[in-house]
Amino acid sequence: EWEMRDPMTTYLSAVYIDEFEVRTDESSSGVVIRNYFPTRLADRAEQVFSEQAAMMDFFESVFGAYPFDQYGAVVVDTPLGFALENQTLSLFGRDIVGSREFAQSVIAHELAHHWFGNSVSPATWQDIWLNEGFATYAQLLWVEHTEGAEVFNRQMELSYGQLRLPFMTPVENRAPGTPSPDNLFNGAVYVRGAWVLHALRLEIGDEAFFKVMREWAQRYGYGTARTQDLIDLAVEISADADVPALMAAWVYEPALPDVPQMGLFGTTP
Repeated sequence: EWEMRDPMTTYLSAVYIDEFEVRTDESSSGVVIRNYFPTRLADRAEQVFSEQAAMMDFFESVFGAYPFDQYGAVVVDTPLGFALENQTLSLFGRDIVGSREFAQSVIAHELAHHWFGNSVSPATWQDIWLNEGFATYAQLLWVEHTEGAEVFNRQMELSYGQLRLPFMTPVENRAPGTPSPDNLFNGAVYVRGAWVLHALRLEIGDEAFFKVMREWAQRYGYGTARTQDLIDLAVEISADADVPALMAAWVYEPALPDVPQMGLFGTTP
């Protein structure tokens, strides 16, 4: 018998039936992490998912308290080729246990969705970048936290280069705030969506940026929000008059904005 005490959108519920082994952990703040692994993969999967508690600790330090009472993952014994942030029990296929290094970004991405997507949900599907851009940038913040600013900056440069590649066309799919209905989860929603946040960070500085991230998660938690809400919040906290134009260019304009400098003002808290 499963019960969700917090608000949950319908697409985040699912049922999994198999013979699972339950492996548990706990974050420093006391959030219980229970993982359900197929019996034959349990030992390997436990190693792959061993960083979840550390990720939880880091994301709580950056985004504020985890918004639900438990977390965990379920690995199904089939190669899905994708993962999904089902509420408090993220879904992964058995392919996730193939490469521990690659898996960390995906695991961090799905955990971050519990702040951005599950707790703060988009008011309309047009704002889906508020889910995927935030979660993609969060997984990159985990890289910055664990591997340092140099590796992080290099990955941001590579992702900026991706935005110029042919797979990001047609043009209407290159603006994360205007995804076409027949290609809602296109690459720009993820990659350029993350760059929206990085461009904002470069503009207003680390202190104001991370205040925006924490206030966004708290103010709009267990509810919905729109892109304009984020722009208004960034202006409120930073008092930067250039933010609306910068955000509009990154979110809505087909042309990819130039980046004067790739480096950071600082590092994550």
